[in-house]
Amino acid sequence: MQVHTDEIEEKDTAVQMLAVFIEECGAGFAPYIEEASKIILGMLDYAGNDKIRSSATDCLPYLVKSAKASGIEHFNLVNMSTQFLQEISKAIAQEWETEVKMSQITAIKDIVDETGAGMFQQESCNQLSQSVLSLVDKSLERIEESKKEEKEIREDEDEGEEFDEDDAAMFKEEIKAEYDLQIACAELLGIMMKTHGALVGEMVGHLQKKTLMEAFASGEPKRQKFALFVLDDLVEHLGPNYFTPEDYGQIVKTVCSFVNNKTSSIRQAASYGIGVIAQNSGPSLGALLQECLNALKTSIELAPTEKVTAKKLKMTQFNHARDNAIASLGKMLKHQNEYIDPSIAPQLIQYWLHKLPITHDIEEAQQQYDFLGDFILQRMEVLAGANPAGSAAQLAKILGEAFDDKYFDEKEPDQALIKQKLAQSVRYLMDTAGGAVSETFKQTCATILSED
Repeated sequence: MQVHTDEIEEKDTAVQMLAVFIEECGAGFAPYIEEASKIILGMLDYAGNDKIRSSATDCLPYLVKSAKASGIEHFNLVNMSTQFLQEISKAIAQEWETEVKMSQITAIKDIVDETGAGMFQQESCNQLSQSVLSLVDKSLERIEESKKEEKEIREDEDEGEEFDEDDAAMFKEEIKAEYDLQIACAELLGIMMKTHGALVGEMVGHLQKKTLMEAFASGEPKRQKFALFVLDDLVEHLGPNYFTPEDYGQIVKTVCSFVNNKTSSIRQAASYGIGVIAQNSGPSLGALLQECLNALKTSIELAPTEKVTAKKLKMTQFNHARDNAIASLGKMLKHQNEYIDPSIAPQLIQYWLHKLPITHDIEEAQQQYDFLGDFILQRMEVLAGANPAGSAAQLAKILGEAFDDKYFDEKEPDQALIKQKLAQSVRYLMDTAGGAVSETFKQTCATILSED
């Protein structure tokens, strides 16, 4: 059923309001956790309306955060989280709406992430990973069923049954929801690697031998995106020492092979993955370091097609992919600095500098501007290179963009510190660097920047 009445809308609003109270009060909500849990758990399988099931599920991670913030013992936190996961798992088993399944998977991910290590034993970890992988397989089956049904209806048009735009949109939306569910599953698998890395061997083996191989071989961009997300998490949370050198090398090569993909979302996931590889590989890359650099350069230089430039959304996706490639080059310079061939390092630094600023991916922009601030304050002579005036002019352009309000919320302590670092960098460039750097920097600021 899907019942819509005033009473049900009021009930859904009440559950959402309860979620707001729990989230905003944090530890202050702790005295009411037990009572609220009974109410919420009782609505996880509310048959009359899927919004209520989703809203109730969304409350549970906030309850775990509230309990943790109140200083509850970890043993009791684990018991509470385990109960929630058991109830959500029961609800998933009988759930028929894909969007609700996605809420349930996301809630499990957030609960596991908040509870942290020690939540699972080997058997329970295996059970959850098997359930998640089974959800992915069943989702793929539903996609094939939808495609088959759509094809049959289209073929029946000759017999008088019409297939209009609304029908096409419905099938498209159903399939999109399934792929979104698979991405949510990938994120949950990543959190399991992050919190229980010693227990995920069986899951990783299944991913390597079956799930990822099938996804990459499918040629379907959305499945390949799922697989790249998983590879990124394997590198970030397990690292090179978890794998044999051959297996780790294959992971790196696979990520690199998708950096030049024609689909922007695939390029973005792969480019981001190279940044993760840079941060987590240490000396393990060896000769593959150059392959990573070559892949990033090719991606950065990729020009948008007419089809991409014709649509604002596609152009935005293109720019996000490019931003990730530039940011990953910066991460290579930061984390792989001692392993980069000294003969090419100066050109790489100048290349990265002149591809900044990053303007679409705010989180990546923050990280790169933080790194740039360190570079200016600690190694300005390297950043200036053979053309100090040209580098100073470029820095004026980058820092002028970096001080836009969209990049840093000064109410957030970490972001406020980055902005202060950039302010120190400006003072250094104007007053301390001296020579062509200071002169050109001030002149360029006066020329290209607005008054504010």
